[in-house]
Amino acid sequence: MRGIAVYPGSFDPITKGHTAILHSGLVAFEKIIVAVAQVNACTMCEHAHTRMALEAGVSDAELAALENMDETAFDRRTWLAIAHARERTRANFAPVVKDASREALAEALSTQTRSDVGDVARVMTVANRIANTLNAL
Repeated sequence: MRGIAVYPGSFDPITKGHTAILHSGLVAFEKIIVAVAQVNACTMCEHAHTRMALEAGVSDAELAALENMDETAFDRRTWLAIAHARERTRANFAPVVKDASREALAEALSTQTRSDVGDVARVMTVANRIANTLNAL
């Protein structure tokens, strides 16, 4: 799991190498996006992002593990990022109390990565709330 990356280049023409690098970054964040959609109970977003996650290379087994919250299916850093996104979403992004799980997260993920994961979770939560509202109309 890494932070947000800037990938400069002319991309003229775009090559398989370009797309391989882009997809490797998408895989980690698509898992987080699907996890946040599950917490927010946004079936429309969960469906769309599950499809996008599959296209980005997330396996059916990993998607099932997200659904069942099976941490053994992921490497430690990825699992901590997913759990962090879910926790922040459930807490509605309220200030976090320091505890042992916070310390483990700080040891495994850089400040920038934690911030990036939190940002993705916030954006997805806003999108999920909008989609849920529109779905209810």
